[in-house]
Amino acid sequence: MKKLSWAACVAMGTIALGGSARATAVTGSIHSWQAAVGGWTETANFGVVNNSAITGFTTANGVVLSVNNVVRQIGHGWTTWSGGYAGQVLANYDSSVVTFGLLTPVSGFGFFVEPDPFALVDVTLTTSNGLSFTQAVNGKAGAAFFGWTGGGVNGFTITSPQDFAVGEFWSPAPSIVPEPSAWNVMLLGLGGLGAMARLARRKPARVAALSRDRQRRHAATACSPGRPA
Repeated sequence: MKKLSWAACVAMGTIALGGSARATAVTGSIHSWQAAVGGWTETANFGVVNNSAITGFTTANGVVLSVNNVVRQIGHGWTTWSGGYAGQVLANYDSSVVTFGLLTPVSGFGFFVEPDPFALVDVTLTTSNGLSFTQAVNGKAGAAFFGWTGGGVNGFTITSPQDFAVGEFWSPAPSIVPEPSAWNVMLLGLGGLGAMARLARRKPARVAALSRDRQRRHAATACSPGRPA
């Protein structure tokens, strides 16, 4: 039971990682983002056929996102990209604002954006905790990276004066090192285990003491003279 309880505490601490208090930083460099997160997973396919409308998807390492958009295949529905990427992207040809929700906050996220026009277009990433990052992306030169590191983000919005495609999603590998917000949960769990252990030790001692008291009372009653008639 102790091993199971300890595992439960660790699990609770791991779940709390999503609400990390680490400061969030936005970047337009995939190399800086990769250096910050350490390990990552790329998602290049949404598991549906080209031109399918979706309301969300799950990344290759389990991050669940909600979004209303249409899946396009590079070379079949969306012509160009960058870095040799040939997977799927999201583009509905109409919207210049796309909002994503995250089922649970993550410690970072990244993606590429390419505007529809073959021209220089400003694209802005805004996270749910209020951070904003804008960079000019040349649709003729391919897609550009946007991302953030740090916890506390449960959604993000991409805006641009023109419609665009977003794809090539990058998510950090799950961390096994508890962060500050997780320690509180773990300490509470450990405190509970300690209290249970102390109660468990006290119970046999109390039972033994009560038994000794009963024995002494019984002995005293047996040895006392009878009441006069």
